[in-house]
Amino acid sequence: METIELSRIIEELESGSREKGGSIQSGIISIGGTQISDNGGFKWDKKEFISENFYLKMRTGKVQKQDILIVKDGATTGKTSFVEEDFPFKDCAINEHVFRIQINKNYANPKFVFYFLRSPNGQQQILNDFRGATVGGISRAFVDKVIIPLPDLEIQNKIVTILDKAKAILDKREATLQKYEELLMAIFLEMFGDPVKNDKSWEQVELTEICTKITDGTHKTPNYLSKGVKFISAKNVKKNTISWSDIKYISESESNLINSRCNPEFEDILLTKSGSLGQPALIDVNFKFTLFESLALIKYNRSKVLPSFLITYLMSDGVSYFFRQRHKGVTIKHLHLVDIKSIPVYLPPFELQSEFGEKYANIKSIKKNLEVSIEKLKLIQNALSQLAFKGELDFNTAVDLEMLLENDYTFFKENSNKETIKLLLKRLDKDELNDNKFYDQRLYDKAKEFVFELLKEDKIKQVFDNDSKRVKLTVDEIT
Repeated sequence: METIELSRIIEELESGSREKGGSIQSGIISIGGTQISDNGGFKWDKKEFISENFYLKMRTGKVQKQDILIVKDGATTGKTSFVEEDFPFKDCAINEHVFRIQINKNYANPKFVFYFLRSPNGQQQILNDFRGATVGGISRAFVDKVIIPLPDLEIQNKIVTILDKAKAILDKREATLQKYEELLMAIFLEMFGDPVKNDKSWEQVELTEICTKITDGTHKTPNYLSKGVKFISAKNVKKNTISWSDIKYISESESNLINSRCNPEFEDILLTKSGSLGQPALIDVNFKFTLFESLALIKYNRSKVLPSFLITYLMSDGVSYFFRQRHKGVTIKHLHLVDIKSIPVYLPPFELQSEFGEKYANIKSIKKNLEVSIEKLKLIQNALSQLAFKGELDFNTAVDLEMLLENDYTFFKENSNKETIKLLLKRLDKDELNDNKFYDQRLYDKAKEFVFELLKEDKIKQVFDNDSKRVKLTVDEIT
C-alpha cells in the first residue's frame, strides 16, 4: 500500500483565535480542546463564544463540513474530531488551541484520514512533533512527520463504511451510558435540590470544613520509568472515572516522597485542576499510585458526607457555576486549591444520603457493565483500524458479531457467514464456564431471536450431542 506525508494531501492547515476581553455568554460557537470529545465528535455542555463581529473579521479558523480538527497543545494534544455533514452550527470557529485541516478530496476521503489520525498509530505520529514541558504542544510541522497509508479511493470508502458502523455502535453505547449519568443526577436533584439555590435550605459549609486534607500532586516533573509506581495526571480523570490505560511510572522512593504530602487512598476524591477543569472521580482502587499537580486530592470526613453524595454533588452543574461566578469575566485555565477549598457544599441528613447511596450503587453497577462493553467495542474498533491501515482488512468478515446484533435480522443475514453463525451459537452456550457468553441481556435476547430465524430458514439445525447428552445447535451438518 502506498504511503504519503499528510502535508501532501492537505488543502488548508490553520488555527483560530479569540477576541480579547474575557468570555461572553452568546454569539458564534468557538471550539477549543474542551469541546472536542474523546469519541471523535464534540461536547456542547460547556459552550464558549465569540462575537459575530469578531467572527466576520476572522481570516482563519472558520469551521467547514468535513474538516478535521486537532487539539494542538495542552493535556489533550492530538485529540481529533471530524465535522460531519449534520454538524449543528452553520457558523463556527476554532480558537488558538486547535488546528483545522481540510483534505484534498482528489487524493483522499477526509473521513479516512480522520480515522487514521485517531488510530493508535496516527496519534503516536502526531505526538512525535510534541515539544515543550509544562504546556507543550505540536507545531504546524507535524503534518510533515505523519505518514499515512493511502489505498485507492474505492478502498478508502469501503474502510470508512466499516469504521463508521463500528463508531455508530460505540456512540450508541456511550449515549446509553450518558442517559444513566443523567438519571443519577436527576435523582440527586430530586432528593437534595439545586446546589446553587439550596431550595431545601440544608446547612451549607465550605468544602474545606468537612475535609481533613485538600492538596495536590507534585509540582515537579518526576523521573519517568518503564515500570514502577503508577503516576497519573488530569488527562486520566473524567466523569467519575480514572483511566489507567495511558499512564506514567515512577520509582518507589520518588513516590514515597510525593505521597508523604499527597497520599491518595480508597474512596478519596480526585479533582482536575487543569485541562477539563473541575472533573471529579471517586478512587475505587486499593493499590498505590501518585499524582501530578494537575490533580487535587480531597480527603473528606465520612461521618459528615458519604462518598456517593459528595462525588455526585461535585459532578453537578452547581459546582461549575460556582467556579464561573468566582472568576466572572475571565477564562479559567487553572483551578487553585483556594478555589476548591471554598466550594460551597450543603449537608442533608445522613439518612437521606444513605438512601441516595443505594440508588447510586444500583446505577453504578449498570454503568460498570456498560463501560466494560464500551471498552470491548473500543478494542474491536482499534483492531479494525489497525487491519485497515495495514491493508489486511477482510471486508467480508470485518463487522464484528456484536455490531451485527445492533442491527436488524436482514442486515445480519447480508453481513454474516458460516463462521459468524458459529460464533453466535458459541456465545449463546449456557455452559457456566463459557467465557464468551453474552453479559448484555438486550444483546442476548436479540441473539436468541436471530437463532430462531436461522432455524426457520434451515441455516442451523438441532442435533443430539452424545458427549453432553443434550441437544445442540450446529451449522456443521448444513451442506
